[in-house]
Amino acid sequence: MKEESTKTTEDARRIYEELEALVRGKVQGFIQNLLEEEVTEFLGWFSRGLSSLGVGEGLAA
Repeated sequence: MKEESTKTTEDARRIYEELEALVRGKVQGFIQNLLEEEVTEFLGWFSRGLSSLGVGEGLAA
């Protein structure tokens, strides 16, 4: 009886670990995409702000 209980516990632990890894990967990907969008938006905003001030004009090669 104890062997069956131990096997069930090991199976449950393995399933939990696989599920945790899957969820961590999905959350990490979601956060990465969100950060990339935010940085891209910020850099666009920053660039437009500098352009409106005339900063960097004539510096392009």
